[in-house]
Amino acid sequence: MSIKGLLHATVACMALSISAAVAAPLFPSPVPDNATMTYNGLQWAWGGACAYSGCGFAGGDLTYQGTQGWRLPTATELGWVDTYDAVDASAFSQLFFYPGANVPANGSDPVTGANFNFANPSAGACASPYFENDGITHCDYGDGLTGSWYGTVRGGLSSTSEQLYVRTAAAGPVTAVPEPLTMSIFGAGLAGAAALRRRKKKAA
Repeated sequence: MSIKGLLHATVACMALSISAAVAAPLFPSPVPDNATMTYNGLQWAWGGACAYSGCGFAGGDLTYQGTQGWRLPTATELGWVDTYDAVDASAFSQLFFYPGANVPANGSDPVTGANFNFANPSAGACASPYFENDGITHCDYGDGLTGSWYGTVRGGLSSTSEQLYVRTAAAGPVTAVPEPLTMSIFGAGLAGAAALRRRKKKAA
């Protein structure tokens, strides 16, 4: 190969490397627990202000995070979100707000710069820099309040809906509070077991 050909090949390789670097998330590293929350046996990440497929200038990237177990939620899992938001559209988003979450109230994550657009009155978990592939570092607080999650009833298939990511939850400190319905079912189960024991005693 000529020197000129070698030079062209080198420049082409450098251009590919640069474009690949630009297309990758800002933080291709493990998502810390305090940038997530746990619900229904899954760890959930509020992964960005655009659908995975992008909204004209952004999109999701699972090249690295997929190796860490992260994936897009299934229709069944998004159904859980719809059920949770059925009475109050903001309900599911509020599970991401808890003391010690990575984005301090009305601030930014000191490690990644993650933040909530406009304001977040209490500490919240935003994992956008770990998934968005064009440098977006925010989650849209207002979209969370209206339940605008991609693939759900309210979010639909709008490319500008907020994107959720999930993986099987390991035992960790961040767990959503069980819904009252779950607790009432648990209580009914205990009552049924007690009644069964009483019947067995009478029969003996």
